[in-house]
Amino acid sequence: MMRTRYYLGLTDKDGQPVPEATVADIGRRFHSGCTLYQATGWWEGNTEPSVVIETLTEGRPEAERLAGELQELANQTSVLWTQEWVRGGFTS
Repeated sequence: MMRTRYYLGLTDKDGQPVPEATVADIGRRFHSGCTLYQATGWWEGNTEPSVVIETLTEGRPEAERLAGELQELANQTSVLWTQEWVRGGFTS
């Protein structure tokens, strides 16, 4: 299993804030669950409010597909994502 993190600025490529409703929709894209962290990002020499989305994915193709969806949904120039192998599971 891969832990994937997406780093998403909350200012779109036209300089407009990403609406809160869009951020809520981002969370719903991750049907199996995710964690969103509020952050401050740097892009092209400027700070901007950002969100880090952490989720578990099966691998690179799924992660790339989700990054593309986030880029389109939030009207971004790019979305940074990283992956690392993890071990773990769920308790119920």
